[in-house]
Amino acid sequence: MKQNRLGSQDVVPTIRTMNDVELAIEKHKQAFASHAFLRSLEGPGTLEQFKRFAPRVAFFVMCFQDVLRLVHALSSDVAITAIAGVHALEDKGHDLWYLSDLARLGVPLDVHDLFSDAHRLTRDVAYGQIARVVSAKHDQTRLAVALSLEAIGSECFGRAIAMLERAGSADGLEYFARKHQAIEQGHQVFEDDTQSQLSHIPISEEALPEVLEAITSTFEGMTALMGDLERAFNL
Repeated sequence: MKQNRLGSQDVVPTIRTMNDVELAIEKHKQAFASHAFLRSLEGPGTLEQFKRFAPRVAFFVMCFQDVLRLVHALSSDVAITAIAGVHALEDKGHDLWYLSDLARLGVPLDVHDLFSDAHRLTRDVAYGQIARVVSAKHDQTRLAVALSLEAIGSECFGRAIAMLERAGSADGLEYFARKHQAIEQGHQVFEDDTQSQLSHIPISEEALPEVLEAITSTFEGMTALMGDLERAFNL
């Protein structure tokens, strides 16, 4: 039995549907949740610390819209296309909320910043996500990337909002707001009907290695980004 990159020997034989894929994603998510940067967000924190790390996720936030768009546009499986289409629609415009929040908090950001050396790692991580979606041979792989990012976001989002609240800087925000968090938690992908749909989307033996590699690579990329944010946070 081949060992996967998480060191588990029982994941591969149990994955038969996209619902099983979500269980595999959950295992990665549990490990991701212990990252030092996320623990830092649970501390007192200051607005100045937020200003140091928040711009460094900008390129990812902007590209995430294209990840969702491409998952939908490049998929042909009817069920996956339907799920991906709703997912993309539900997130549409949230990048503008993010930019609005940075401006409200006095965080400067322009195109030169996005393509500066300081944001290189963020760009590389975002490019990797786009590449996995575009080059995938299987629609299940594309959806797995989107589901992985959704799981990662659920670990980051609430902690960042809570930090701003403790710092007394959360008023009037749109992206870093409890209302946005509630919207994210209410996405169709978490609803019972969608979970039922996922349980009926099969994973072939041919597709399984690509799906698992996409999940692992997505979490590895975002873990590297969290390390960069941690360094900025602690400057």
